[in-house]
Amino acid sequence: MKATKEDFTEGITKYNAELINLECDYPECDKQYSQILYTLTEEDLIDYENIKWYSVEDEMSDVFFKIFIRLAERKFIASDHDHEELTEFIAKYKFKEILESIKKYLMQENLLKEFHMTLKEDPLS
Repeated sequence: MKATKEDFTEGITKYNAELINLECDYPECDKQYSQILYTLTEEDLIDYENIKWYSVEDEMSDVFFKIFIRLAERKFIASDHDHEELTEFIAKYKFKEILESIKKYLMQENLLKEFHMTLKEDPLS
């Protein structure tokens, strides 16, 4: 039996529902999870538009924002810092739309500024 794109998408949605709880115990989970997602993305095994990026209780967490930033960072490194390739990657998987949907939360909590500092202190490369 072969896993399909729908299977991976459903599994990621279910995992996301628990991710907020895991983040408390594993603060590096955004790095690890973004690696998994990046690999699945490169193999075209994820349908980002059908993934729910928040918990069952509709709790928002900055971990989802961190994951998308880490995905972009991974692509930027893998593309040898090619801005055009990164822009195409973001457009293809509609990251801009997904981030837009959670931006209001991030702005209210001032999490964008905090995460920017984290990235500067702890980059992937």
